[in-house]
Amino acid sequence: MINLDLEGNGIDGATVVNASVFPEAFAHLKAINTAHGYLPELKMRGEASNSDHYWFSRRGVPAFFLYLLGKYPWYHDIDDVPKRLGWQGYEGTFRLIRDFMEKE
Repeated sequence: MINLDLEGNGIDGATVVNASVFPEAFAHLKAINTAHGYLPELKMRGEASNSDHYWFSRRGVPAFFLYLLGKYPWYHDIDDVPKRLGWQGYEGTFRLIRDFMEKE
């Protein structure tokens, strides 16, 4: 299961929650990203209960939560509107996920 959130700005890359829980799958994801340069960086993070992926993981379903990194001062603010999104990393994220799922 792959949970995507905060996909509006990825100028600095992405963080992958549960990456340290599934190190082989994360290494595969990172190798794909390195080969194609989809995102500037993939950061490893451990388990976290901060999004929908958590309950899948708790039930034994392998799950990643991927969120993009970049300056976005309007997060959860009244000015958090579509026209403010930069979309850097959006296309690369989906290409990365596509390639990862095709090879898994």
